[in-house]
Amino acid sequence: MTAREMGRRASMILGRDKPLSEPTVRAHENGTNGISPDMAEAYARVLKVDPAAILFGEGHTSSSGVSQNDNVRMVGVVGEIRAGAFAPIPDEEPAPWEFVPVSLPEYARANLFALYVVGRSMDRHYPDGSAVVVCPAAEAGIREGDHVVVRIRRGSMAETTLKEVVVAREGVELWPRSTDAAHQTPIKLHADRDADEGPEIIGVVVGSFAARAARSGPLISL
Repeated sequence: MTAREMGRRASMILGRDKPLSEPTVRAHENGTNGISPDMAEAYARVLKVDPAAILFGEGHTSSSGVSQNDNVRMVGVVGEIRAGAFAPIPDEEPAPWEFVPVSLPEYARANLFALYVVGRSMDRHYPDGSAVVVCPAAEAGIREGDHVVVRIRRGSMAETTLKEVVVAREGVELWPRSTDAAHQTPIKLHADRDADEGPEIIGVVVGSFAARAARSGPLISL
């Protein structure tokens, strides 16, 4: 089945007036773009397979005939990291916005999640718009030099930010790694920090990826 036909049939199942474009379908096939559970369900109905085969690669073979890597898993993107911005704490654990493919065999049993990076507080490592794959701190442990997700609470609001662990003479500090002069001050992890408000390290970055900017140049003939 061609990507064009796949996009047409999946769109009909989803009740969309406009078919999915061929590049969109191919991006889903090769893992360039994440895929939502609804989209996985639509593809699964077209291909007559279990939706898990689309999301997790269980027994699924691509249109090229190449089986999916058993080490690849789909990890849900559940929010953003945005230094300096406080947002309401949700009452329930948020549902994934989408799923991204991750190959981290050493974390096969870990409860991984992904977050989009917004802003420049860690842009020396993670540009605005990139995503990080995170393992809960209780599972990964924390080491000097780790990049960690930090949460600071103020009542019903919380700031989630990304920092690097540095062991200084006065104790552990969490440093931004930024090209922006506005993000050059560390967070100090005092031993007597507030148990409710933090700061609290909630996860350790174990992987990352970033989309390349859209291509805009003219086509060339080689």
